[in-house]
Amino acid sequence: MEITTVGIDLAYISEELSNQSPDDAFLIDGAPVLAVEILSPSDTHKDLVDKVQLYLESGVAVIWIVDPDLQNVTVYRPGTDAILLASSQEVIGDPELPGLRVRVADIFSR
Repeated sequence: MEITTVGIDLAYISEELSNQSPDDAFLIDGAPVLAVEILSPSDTHKDLVDKVQLYLESGVAVIWIVDPDLQNVTVYRPGTDAILLASSQEVIGDPELPGLRVRVADIFSR
């Protein structure tokens, strides 16, 4: 079994996984429900494709790629096409994160 450690910009883990992890844990042993990557100028297209593929293969249920320059969010889920959301749209967490609704514009508001 291959073990992979990655640094995710922001992650949300399930209550079950949280309960299995020590309170002072620096690393979580398991896949988050949500992984959020914020693009930086140094990210390449290949880096992005590799990260998304790794997260999907690792069992992450939802991936948000946040682009601060274009102010949009691309949502990836296993087995479905990516969804590109503009600032006038909402990211909806259902079914993995019931009730979560975030206006894309609010992600970028100061």
